Amino acid sequence: MILDKLAHPTQVMRFGDKVRDFFERCTECGVPGLPFVDGSGRVVGRVSMRHIFRERCIPRYILDSAHLLGDDIHEVNIPSQSAFELLEQPVEGFVLKQYAHATPNSPIIKGLAIMEKLSTNYIFIMEGEEYQGIVTRRDIARRMVEATRDFSL
Repeated sequence: MILDKLAHPTQVMRFGDKVRDFFERCTECGVPGLPFVDGSGRVVGRVSMRHIFRERCIPRYILDSAHLLGDDIHEVNIPSQSAFELLEQPVEGFVLKQYAHATPNSPIIKGLAIMEKLSTNYIFIMEGEEYQGIVTRRDIARRMVEATRDFSL
């Protein structure tokens, strides 16, 4: 099976889009990240929910001691005002230059290997410089289950 059979198109992020736009598009598509394109429409990076949350929502001291935290740290939650300010920020401040990508004809195993090497849960499907869609680990798992549903061990 090739990645093209699993890819689903998504919107892309552009200069001037806000974090709110990014979160809305990701949740609509069920993906954790989207490509960021320049003025000519060429993919130049990616925007990632994980990166935004890590950079703006989790204080470093919390991140460093996460394994020691209990459940009674409600006073450290993300204040509403901070959440509003984050959602109004432009996404270009969160663009990661490195992104996983493969061609539509790449086999699933190659896609998984690239995702693993880059520690990501999704890969962009591109023909040359043209973005065609995204495949997530969840898409691959769903396809495996569907493809083997009628088989028993």
